[in-house]
Amino acid sequence: MAEPEYELLELAYDLRDDGVLYELGDGMRVKVRQNSKNRVRVSMQRGNVFVPPETGDLGTGTFRSRLVDLARERFDEVNGLAEELGTIAVGFEEHLKEREEAAATDDEESNAPELVGTPYRIVDGGFVHLKSTPNGEIPQHLTNFVARVEEEMVKDDGADMRRYYRVVGEVQGRRLPPADVPAPRFASMGWVAEEWGLKAHMTAGLSVKDCVREAIELLSQEARTRHVYQHVGFTTLPDGKRVYLHGGGAVGVEQGVEVELEGELSRYALPNLVDAVCLPDAIRRSLRIVDIAPDRVTFLLLASVYLAPLSGIVSPDFVVWLWAATGNLKSTLASLALSHYGDFTEDTLPISFESTPNFIERILFCSRTPSP
Repeated sequence: MAEPEYELLELAYDLRDDGVLYELGDGMRVKVRQNSKNRVRVSMQRGNVFVPPETGDLGTGTFRSRLVDLARERFDEVNGLAEELGTIAVGFEEHLKEREEAAATDDEESNAPELVGTPYRIVDGGFVHLKSTPNGEIPQHLTNFVARVEEEMVKDDGADMRRYYRVVGEVQGRRLPPADVPAPRFASMGWVAEEWGLKAHMTAGLSVKDCVREAIELLSQEARTRHVYQHVGFTTLPDGKRVYLHGGGAVGVEQGVEVELEGELSRYALPNLVDAVCLPDAIRRSLRIVDIAPDRVTFLLLASVYLAPLSGIVSPDFVVWLWAATGNLKSTLASLALSHYGDFTEDTLPISFESTPNFIERILFCSRTPSP
């Protein structure tokens, strides 16, 4: 026997987070929720009497008849319910689409732009996760703070690149101090307590940390990226250009290269622009170093100054050691040689007799010229 055809009649309905609620003429309320592609979950109520939810295909007469029988057992009189359920079956798909469009519009109007289309919201100054349950989407509060990655820093010492996230956040409108978090530690979320203490907290739960991490990542898609070099000498930029790094930037490009040197290494800084008029005089001043000490000392010292930028190519296997009794101005002579590459005096040399072996190794590593 063929199924009867129903027209899409006017029914009062309300779009809910967990489905569509229909108001029927005899005071009965029918809630329909999508359960799967062809199956829905239907519950009914009249006054204080309920019919527990039933799942089935509302487009079939068999399921509708079952609902009518259940309603009759609870409500006694159910005149016209079969026809109204048929009308609901015809209109539900359209109403469900209307509900989804309304939810999408609300998402775009009230949610942070970066979180639109995701299960995350910012509510009352904290992250909220819309968790799908059999009863619809339930908001799960995750944090009392909102955070985002402001910038992603890649620190390059010439051998290894370490990635850091600079995270900024707010608690109830009060800014939290920026936190520089190593990328490998970001997902664990342990840095929240370390950096922000009790001001910022996350709700208890097995998946909360993962959800907070994902929400922050989604909110941070526009974070800027900084590549910070932590050594001097020649290097190849990501665009393939070969430049010479120093504390003030790079020779070979006018701007856009950031160099961050530690301690006295920051004094290795060359002028951004070279005055061609003054260049001959600078060369003469450099060569006059040979006049201030015996040739066997100054010639070797000056040659090592000119060799330094080329060490990544010729790979010298020796070091220069100034040796003399105390009071012979060794530090002054060394500072004159270093002044070819920055602002040095005998009191501001990168290392001294007080430097530890580990510190000396670190300084030598960061001031070397890597091989091309």
